[in-house]
Amino acid sequence: MIHPIDTPIEFEVSIGNYGNKLDTNVPAQSSTTPPSNPLFDGRQYHYLPWFEQKPCVVVDSQWEDCTFRITSMNILYSMADKLETGLVEVKKEMSVELYDIDAIKSQLGDVLDDFIGDVSQGLPQLPDKEVTKLDRLRRGVRVKELKELERAAIYLRNSPVKLEDMVDECEDYINSLRNLAIEPQQCIPDVIVWMLAGRKRVACIRIPAHKLFYADGKGRGQLCSKVQTLFLAPPTVEEDEDLEDLKDGAQVRMMLWLEMEKEKSHFAEEVKLIGGDFAVYAETYENEACLLGRWGTIGLTRPNWSDSRGKIKQSMDAFDPPPHGWSWDGPWFQQPELSTMFDMDESRDEWMEEIYENQARYPLSSWPDESKSYWTNVTGDAIKENDGKEEKEVTKDQLQCPEGWLWKSDWQVDIGRAVDDEGWEYAIEAGMGNWVPYERNGYLFRRRRWVRMRIRDKNAKVVQKKKQKREAALKEGWEYARLAHLTYHITRHPLDFARRRRYLRKLTGDPRRPAIFHFKGKERKKKKDDDDEEVGNQQVPRIFVTFSAPAHTYQLRAYIYQARDMYGGDKSGLSDPYCLVSFHTSSDRTRVISETVCPTWDQTILMKSIRIFGDTSKVVESPPPIIIEFMDKDTVGRDEFIGRTEVRPVIRLSLDTPGPRLDWFPIVRYNKYGGELLAAFELLLDEGNELPFTPPTASPPHTHYIVPSGIRPILQKNRVEILCWGVRDMKRFQLLPVMSPLVEFECGGVAVKSKPIKNTKSNPNFPDPVLSFDVLLPKEELYAPPLNIRVMDKRSFGRCPLVGTHVVKCMRSFIVEPKPSQSHKLAVAVAHKVATPTPSIYEGEVTVVVEDVKEALDSDPDSQKKVEFDWWSKYYYSIDDPRRTQQEYIDEGYDKMKIYPNDLEESFNKFEDLAQTFHLYRGKGSRDPEELAGESVGLLKGSLKVYPLPDDGSKEPPPVFSKTINTKPVECVVRLYVIRAVDLMAQDPDGKSDPYIKVKVGKGGKGKKIADKDGYIPSNLNPIFGKMFELKAHLPIVSVSIILSCVCHFCQEYNCCKSQH
Repeated sequence: MIHPIDTPIEFEVSIGNYGNKLDTNVPAQSSTTPPSNPLFDGRQYHYLPWFEQKPCVVVDSQWEDCTFRITSMNILYSMADKLETGLVEVKKEMSVELYDIDAIKSQLGDVLDDFIGDVSQGLPQLPDKEVTKLDRLRRGVRVKELKELERAAIYLRNSPVKLEDMVDECEDYINSLRNLAIEPQQCIPDVIVWMLAGRKRVACIRIPAHKLFYADGKGRGQLCSKVQTLFLAPPTVEEDEDLEDLKDGAQVRMMLWLEMEKEKSHFAEEVKLIGGDFAVYAETYENEACLLGRWGTIGLTRPNWSDSRGKIKQSMDAFDPPPHGWSWDGPWFQQPELSTMFDMDESRDEWMEEIYENQARYPLSSWPDESKSYWTNVTGDAIKENDGKEEKEVTKDQLQCPEGWLWKSDWQVDIGRAVDDEGWEYAIEAGMGNWVPYERNGYLFRRRRWVRMRIRDKNAKVVQKKKQKREAALKEGWEYARLAHLTYHITRHPLDFARRRRYLRKLTGDPRRPAIFHFKGKERKKKKDDDDEEVGNQQVPRIFVTFSAPAHTYQLRAYIYQARDMYGGDKSGLSDPYCLVSFHTSSDRTRVISETVCPTWDQTILMKSIRIFGDTSKVVESPPPIIIEFMDKDTVGRDEFIGRTEVRPVIRLSLDTPGPRLDWFPIVRYNKYGGELLAAFELLLDEGNELPFTPPTASPPHTHYIVPSGIRPILQKNRVEILCWGVRDMKRFQLLPVMSPLVEFECGGVAVKSKPIKNTKSNPNFPDPVLSFDVLLPKEELYAPPLNIRVMDKRSFGRCPLVGTHVVKCMRSFIVEPKPSQSHKLAVAVAHKVATPTPSIYEGEVTVVVEDVKEALDSDPDSQKKVEFDWWSKYYYSIDDPRRTQQEYIDEGYDKMKIYPNDLEESFNKFEDLAQTFHLYRGKGSRDPEELAGESVGLLKGSLKVYPLPDDGSKEPPPVFSKTINTKPVECVVRLYVIRAVDLMAQDPDGKSDPYIKVKVGKGGKGKKIADKDGYIPSNLNPIFGKMFELKAHLPIVSVSIILSCVCHFCQEYNCCKSQH
């Protein structure tokens, strides 16, 4: 998976300075792959044709022997990874709503038993020599900590601890092991894999050396000898968000191995196990240039015999004699570079042919008609065909289908790019590029892309004829290019002025001896501002791993069902998402779903004829990953990247293997939360064996495959009842306040809208708050689609812009089973339902609920007022204050009041018994559930009820919500009982304050205020007020709750205390 690049690609592996091809201070090594031309996969990306002959690089380096340090480090990391893997499985089981605690505890016990067994084995002994004092001290600390972890794990295994506490304790074990594994004396630098395009380094990845180190047992690195997939990123990226403006990057599947020189044979044995054999070749190129229609050495910008870059002069005779310890195995022979041997449509059953229609005009004139258009390819070269006598230019209607192919469709204008309505893109000068999708007077050239699908002709005679034609072209061995440093190809084009021919000669010998050729003569240097100014005159042979056995053919089926909580790529907070599915050397895309962050694609992607070398058991053990990239379709400019996920397919060598099931996969956007994807993937062995039936196609006008019935979830008819109560605290949109909002609810492709609010200032509640709709939802809650909430503002001239969105990710908490005998009572009593809080013990600051509001508070508890029992008697008795509690009050048997140690919202479920609070978001960004709600642009008050409907024709249950709910504002009396304040901020020079109470209901200048300036308490930071304040307010117009301020009497500052309830 490589982004489009027009120059040859090679990869370099280096460790420190060793392997760096630009550093002449170290010996030359076989650290780079042969330069190869990237081939387009027909959809999105390019790939390198490394099939049965795969390049191999070898880098020799010299470092201090720190094997004992690396093995100890890897053992500790392996312990942590194994425990973490088991813990992930336990957490997955705990994610189910009704899970079996005993079964999960038993599963976690098995994980702890394995952990105890690993920790008890300890660490290997230190060698007798080359050990520092820090090594001994470090090992002593590690051994002590491991014994402590073993003791703690045994105690946790045998003690009756809550499951959640056991999981938290295991996470602490993982963190402790990772901290112990840190090695301050790691002397081997990281291994860096570079991607080079021509003379430029465009992408890289850094891998810690200890992860690739070979050792016996658990001391081996976790990535050593494993075929893995690496993602290369541009080296100049400082932050992840900078990747949005960069295109360079690649996905590389490779096997890395770092070992001591004396253990070099292990790598060769591992290569043989996967079915490969080593082959070493000396390489040289014969170069020619075309001058005045003749090919020769006149006009060459490089030696007539050189390396692949044309910088080192090396004829065939210069390779004799071979390096010490090596010998020739046969003569020189011609073999074109791997990528030039394949056409762009190689290994494809379908291909999209393209041709560009170009037009030019004079300044201030109109565009010519279609008959005066000229036709070119994407680079601007005229398309020519040979009719047997001469080459002549052709139009799209005269273009013949290539040999071995058949036309599948007619020519169509490609409007799926950044073009105008007719598919044109414009430029000042055609050769300069910089095409734009709009027209201006100064633009004198325009073009549009015509596309036509063709399919491969499976006729055996046609295939054999094409094969013979290719073999005839390969006999000559010439590769052609426009210029010597550009991409080469096997077929000559009219504008090619350079060609070369590659010669190889096989070497055999002792692999422990370096195979380096030294050439006589001065080294070729370029200008000082060139990156490749210094080039050595040493040359190393090419190393390949060749697979003699034929490749196995597979078929990939990707079942893309839906996604949720995706990144909002547009200013509205929504996206137009589609998926790019990449696997091995193939890629494909889904259809575009407009204006949503929870798309439902319901699409199956088939990738046929996928060739993978190696034994099938290796594919089952380590299947290649499937990369799904999510893009936001934009009409102007480049599509925006909004997330990526990596999954492993289910390998099915036969139909006896169980098929895949839909599952949620996390989407990541630059290491941040980007949503979730519901999909399933399977890789089928396609070698004449029986395959599952082809998925059915969607109903017209769509032509894609849908998810088959065996994979898609089973649907059931459900009813969704909605109580959209009102909106609160809506922020301005486009400088105007949100005055007349309406809300739309959408789930499973079914949507319903509310009536707009006339004016949020007079009443922020909806006039008819109860809505309902029927929708087909999966029976399994795991597959349930999200509920999308969109709030729009009805404005003048028929405009209704989107001002806020919310996604209900999981509707599990809203599922009810209404009983016919109680549903009517529920509709009436839902507005009066009060949750019962759990009793709590008084600790520190408290919130007091007064049961009898008729009792007045005495402003001074220490006054000489002759009252036998006042409110303070009940208060001190309730907080268990023996010094101030009156014994007579206890003897009379009076009750205590309930005192809660936190806000009432926490004790009474945030007062969401009637309506929940949904935070609304707007603009570009993710919908991470862990993000703070303070970034929202408003609140929606409402509730949801979801319940299944009978499918046997029986009577439907009555509605849950009553349609006669009154949403008009209500005048209320707010009574505030202020008991005391604790630890106020000092404002006076003596370290005291003179606080009094100031109460405000509502916000802005229209809020009601009460200021008790005369009742200030002098020189006190812990005052006891004991006062009651009463105000009138209209709810819900007063959306902001009561603000209580303790104000310093003299300085009139609010810095003493400020609380909001």
